[in-house]
This record gives sequence, C-alpha cells and structure tokens, in this order.
Amino acid sequence: MGIQPDLILVDSLGQAGSQYLLENITPEVIAKQYNQVLDQALSKAQ
Repeated sequence: MGIQPDLILVDSLGQAGSQYLLENITPEVIAKQYNQVLDQALSKAQ
C-alpha cells in the first residue's frame, strides 16, 4: 500500500510555485534584493 498522490493538491502546489516564480524571480526583484543586502552590509561596516 503506497502513498496515493493527491492530484488536486499537486496541481495547486505547482500553480502556486509557478506564480511565486513569476512574481519574485525577475531581474528587477533580484536587483532590488541585492541592493538591500549591499546597503545593510555597508551600513554595518560604518
């Protein structure tokens, strides 16, 4: 007796993951996050 996949859940998680990538993994978003990290590092170095 194996684990039966919940196809509705699998589909829902796949769609949510795709939507997250489209909204959060863009050059603009990555550049903004990178700048925030650099700003934090520079402010701590002073």
